[in-house]
Amino acid sequence: CLPARARVSSSALPTLYARCKAHQIMLPVSVLVARIALLPNLGKWLLFVAALRSMSALLGFVKPSSIQSNLYSLSNVSLLTGRIFGTWTSISCILSVLLAFDLGNEGLFYATFSTFALALVHFAGEVFVFRTMKFRNAMSPFFIATFTMYWMYTDRLA
Repeated sequence: CLPARARVSSSALPTLYARCKAHQIMLPVSVLVARIALLPNLGKWLLFVAALRSMSALLGFVKPSSIQSNLYSLSNVSLLTGRIFGTWTSISCILSVLLAFDLGNEGLFYATFSTFALALVHFAGEVFVFRTMKFRNAMSPFFIATFTMYWMYTDRLA
């Protein structure tokens, strides 16, 4: 904002402070937007999936009844179940964001891949074994997990 040792009148300080504060806030946002724009398509997809997951996690904490109506429609969802769902989804969301910005990190890659595999197994079990979920409610998680795992696998082979 200001060069070192610059003299400023006291009447200009409020305006200068506001301008500097705006730059401090805008700089990290513009850097983040630039970093996202430079990501490969898989990284952008992982950020999109993380955004979806973060909304689901928030619903798990704030309104567990929506998880019952949208996913586990054949079962009761308690407040505890909603919080556990929110916590698990938050962890998988964080891993997706971290991997999006560091696709070369092999350990992070396999950890994130595992979250998608576990989600696929979990939802398959809820639909076909425990019968707490309708197949149509699980189609979105099935698609996202399968598509992402395939993309991650083929990207790793390339």
